[in-house]
Amino acid sequence: MPIGKLAHLARSANDNKGRIVRALGRAGRHGFWALADQGVASLGSFGIFFILGRAFARRDAMGEFGKFGMLFELMWFLNSMHAALVIYPLSVKGATTDRKTLARMCGVCVILTLVLAPVIGGAALGTATIISTLSVGFWAAAAAVTWQIQETTRRALMAELRFRDAIVGDTIRYLGHVGAVAALSRTSAFSLSAVFALMTAASLLGAAVQAVQLKLRLPRVPEVTRFGREAWVLGRWVLAGNASGLSTNFLFSTNFYYWWGAETVGIAFALNNLLRFTNPILFAVSSLITPHAARARVTSGLAASKRELLKFGALGVVLLSPYLGFVALFPSWCIRFATKPEYQQYRLVLVISVATQALIYVGQVLGVYLNAIERNRRAFIGQILYSSMFVVVGMPLCAKWGLMGAAVGGIFASIALVIANLWAVETLPRHEGPETPRRDVTFKPDDPTVPAPVPTSAPAPAA
Repeated sequence: MPIGKLAHLARSANDNKGRIVRALGRAGRHGFWALADQGVASLGSFGIFFILGRAFARRDAMGEFGKFGMLFELMWFLNSMHAALVIYPLSVKGATTDRKTLARMCGVCVILTLVLAPVIGGAALGTATIISTLSVGFWAAAAAVTWQIQETTRRALMAELRFRDAIVGDTIRYLGHVGAVAALSRTSAFSLSAVFALMTAASLLGAAVQAVQLKLRLPRVPEVTRFGREAWVLGRWVLAGNASGLSTNFLFSTNFYYWWGAETVGIAFALNNLLRFTNPILFAVSSLITPHAARARVTSGLAASKRELLKFGALGVVLLSPYLGFVALFPSWCIRFATKPEYQQYRLVLVISVATQALIYVGQVLGVYLNAIERNRRAFIGQILYSSMFVVVGMPLCAKWGLMGAAVGGIFASIALVIANLWAVETLPRHEGPETPRRDVTFKPDDPTVPAPVPTSAPAPAA
């Protein structure tokens, strides 16, 4: 090969490497506050499981910890309904509107959250009462509803990329809850009811702070009903996908509880808690992809939105790799640190779970991108395959082999998710355009002082 051609290839390789480094640098600057904010939230979630796991272990009550884990999984499932019908429309449409309209839109979404409260609270109340007591059920229901109110104000700030502002309320909600539960765990008043009561108080305080930051405005009734109808059009496929995935997770935990008992479920949650350190990165990357890809699609088309996916997705891979690598290489030490030394027998389960978590990151980031560009049905296909593999493969393996069966089932399900979502992204059309003719979903405030936003999706082509 001529020397000139070799030199040209070397220069091209250096240029590409420089572009990648510069893109990651830009993503890192954009993502610092997003990562910091999500770090606060995930540190709070990790801290709650860590403190409760050790507190219940000291009291030889891992069954109670298993019940908390099951109720927490139920709350995630209930949050998925709210996320699809309220948070997702708020995140996508709020990213392309002005601050005054966003404040009013967030007010609409808080009202819609309260409309969903009987369903959300009723499910938490009934489930917690069955597996525990009425007192636990009452406070679990209150915690579920107030958590979603605070998540609404939080996501409104994120839609405007105000991650730095969101940290204040999130610190109160998550780290404040951790501090209160840590103090409570050293007293005789420690109980599941008290844990959920403290979560309720922390959520209300965090939401109040963020509502002030947003200058939240109360909407008129026609705004609520109109946005509710439009949010249903936009979020119904996301709801179906979220419901299938998280209901499967809850069903999986229930199946686990039936075959192996609450103590084994508690051990599973304790091991899984080691992977919760990855949640700040996963959720921060998702929070960055949604508004950036939505804006890029509106202004420059699908090709530009894919570049946002690659930029922020690569940033997540760079940040995730060191921690996942450490857990995979030193599983026994990690288990000994987070739980009891006798649980080191499950180190292979933890290593397999690390691989599963890496695959889930790839699959979920692709799914978040599909939802951001309003290709909800494509993301739904991946979610259905993920859930189906969990039910068809994971649940029988879990019933037969316990924790090891659950770990192997998770690998199969995550591989299915990655394949389906990768296919969905790779087969997107080259040029911008809706997949099927549908009416535009745009928030139209009744307040004459608020300018109507520009439509954020192209109209359906004429027949």
